Amino acid sequence: MCRSRADGGQRCAAHHPATRAALSMQKALHRFDDAQIRSVWAKSRDRARARVTAPTEQQWHEFVDTQIQQITTDHMLDQRTSDRVVHALTAARPEIPDATLYAAITELSERGPKARAALDRQVASAAALRGVPAAQVAARVDAYRRQYLTDFKALPDGQRPDPPAEWVAGYSVKDKMAVSSPQDPATHYAMFRCQAEPAAFPAAPGQRFASIDLETAGPEGRIGMEPQNGAIIEVGIVEYDAHGNPVGRYATLVHPGEQVLSAHGTGAVNVHHISPADVADAPGWEQVAGDVSDRLAGRVLLAQNARYEGTWLQHHLTAAGHHFDRHRPTVDTMTLARQHLSSLPTHRLSAICERFGVAYTDGHRAEHDARVTAQVFFRLRDHIFASWGADPARAGAPHPRPVTPGRPRGLQRRRGGDFDPATVVDDWTVPAAA
Repeated sequence: MCRSRADGGQRCAAHHPATRAALSMQKALHRFDDAQIRSVWAKSRDRARARVTAPTEQQWHEFVDTQIQQITTDHMLDQRTSDRVVHALTAARPEIPDATLYAAITELSERGPKARAALDRQVASAAALRGVPAAQVAARVDAYRRQYLTDFKALPDGQRPDPPAEWVAGYSVKDKMAVSSPQDPATHYAMFRCQAEPAAFPAAPGQRFASIDLETAGPEGRIGMEPQNGAIIEVGIVEYDAHGNPVGRYATLVHPGEQVLSAHGTGAVNVHHISPADVADAPGWEQVAGDVSDRLAGRVLLAQNARYEGTWLQHHLTAAGHHFDRHRPTVDTMTLARQHLSSLPTHRLSAICERFGVAYTDGHRAEHDARVTAQVFFRLRDHIFASWGADPARAGAPHPRPVTPGRPRGLQRRRGGDFDPATVVDDWTVPAAA
């Protein structure tokens, strides 16, 4: 929308110096191109419409000066990018934006990192699903996005290899992990292809999945969902190879400790049917924590609502003197179901089991839930792979050329410096379609 100017002309909000400064500022993120940046910007504008307080001249100048200082002291930026961003911010300093524009700009400085973090989580999830390093998936996402923008974007509907509408709806709306990601078609295509194309990555025959479920006890309500307020009373782990064959199991009840037992018993007995008498002679957490840690070492963590399991494992394993990396490769069946089965009215484990014909007979017992979670995961994975070839435009989509080390993109600047372009070049083994 354009607003009138005092000289009788009009200036579109998209062309306001502050807008250009904000967009230039996002160039510093490196992981985004113009389409992704504008998607994040649009979200900031939408969320800021309710804010009506315009900045004072002092507030605006302080904000701009702070941003310039942060950019000039960010050693992760190359000099060219830093100079461009500082120039845009300096040019925007004399003209104070209106209330909505200012609110969007200030939120953008927060939303950009959130969007980058959301993409990082999606990349990590796809990497765990495919059994490859996250840096490799990140490189493919960038390559697929460039290919989409160069070769597919201008094609008419039906000829573009777009992801299914159900997946877009699930990824954009129902998946809580992806709602902060840029919502442009190229990003959607790249993320879907990394998940769904069977031949996108080399097979990982040595991959092992540790499907885990915990039953816990603690206070009623949301406070009982926090691990520091409760105890684990049952652990179930079933290990699978890359093909979905079970290769090991571990299950035990756990005594929650007298303090928890006297204050909260075993929690929601009506849900998990584990009574205080059932755990009276069970080992304490300190006795089983080492076994749990060993069973998870070197495996991809697989769980329904993996964030919950991961939070409790991190707290209680650490308290018992064992290491647990919250950033380990993790597959969450609830997240995948939200993305690929968005039409399901609920994404509870029982509903996903029903969708794939998996018997859900003893819900909320740890070993049972760990086993059926793995069963639905492997059927869901087959469904995801089948969805790639369901559209001829996708099935025939050629692979882009590998990224070369000399390409001046952010691919060579991954966080932590762990990205090696050679790993991408060497692994492009699928020939381009004729």
